[in-house]
Amino acid sequence: MGYVVFLLKGKATIEKSRQAAAFEAIKKLVVTRGEDTFPFLNSAEFRSSTDLVAALKAVRWEPELDDEENIVSLFFTGEKLGDESSIFESIAPFVAPGSEIRMAGEDGQIWRWVFEHGMVKRQPGIISFVGE
Repeated sequence: MGYVVFLLKGKATIEKSRQAAAFEAIKKLVVTRGEDTFPFLNSAEFRSSTDLVAALKAVRWEPELDDEENIVSLFFTGEKLGDESSIFESIAPFVAPGSEIRMAGEDGQIWRWVFEHGMVKRQPGIISFVGE
């Protein structure tokens, strides 16, 4: 069945010079844990990927690149929550500090993954309105 999620914001920066190392980290994660532990993974696409951009697409995250080919944001192309936390943990050392990915769940929960000091943390959120 799964848990439907929606991307609210996907500001995540990975400089071009760090993408090869991030690619190796995400490959190592998938190989170590096994493709079958990632049911959302497009296995054929992942196996044929030669860079981080292609690998991220295979795990349902479409990167946006700037003119220098730095990744500047990520767009979620899936529908249901997978094992994003482990994916983000694998690439966290290569993501610029202050990057964040904000999500909302089908039941109204909101959270974000925040990248700081080579790590990623999942933080719950709340919606507030001015004047309440």
